[in-house]
Amino acid sequence: MCHSPTPPRRLHRPAGRRRARYPGHIARYAPRIYDMAVASEAMPLGNETGMTQQERAELGAWIKAGAKTR
Repeated sequence: MCHSPTPPRRLHRPAGRRRARYPGHIARYAPRIYDMAVASEAMPLGNETGMTQQERAELGAWIKAGAKTR
């Protein structure tokens, strides 16, 4: 919801970020995803989705291994 092309009016996209909809987007933004979701734990905002430490570790390992989508 937060990164959708049309977020609710009460939300905004910091730095114009949008949800990664294609594998190329994920690979392109993997370092930023790592910084926000793994290193700083700033995302998901307020941990609204309940992301676990294990999921963060797995995401970080996947990114460090090259963020391969295929």
